[in-house]
Amino acid sequence: AGALPKGAISASVLRICHYHGGSSHSGDGESPKVIFDEHTDTSMLTLSPLSPLSPALQLRDTSDETADAWLHVEALSGATENDVEVHAGDFLAFLTKDYFPACVHRVLRPTDPLGRISIPLL
Repeated sequence: AGALPKGAISASVLRICHYHGGSSHSGDGESPKVIFDEHTDTSMLTLSPLSPLSPALQLRDTSDETADAWLHVEALSGATENDVEVHAGDFLAFLTKDYFPACVHRVLRPTDPLGRISIPLL
């Protein structure tokens, strides 16, 4: 019950993405291991449950013009595992003529073995 018949395609516009945990640094011991480089989501909105004990989500800080201007969302004061980060995707930016611009972000390798989840919604 609930499963699609073989060969059927889901029409769901909700996706659940799992980023596997592991070592959070690249071989040089200094720089974080980026597992999903700088991008915007094609979705309307993306919901990302925060994981302050294993931070991995970074948003481009558009107020800082330097090349390495990343906001460590989960390291912000007061962030808890009960919080959800919501950001605009390309589709919402298109529909609002960039009133809500698509959020540039990247994902680092989570240190928590359980990894992290994001939920893009078209």
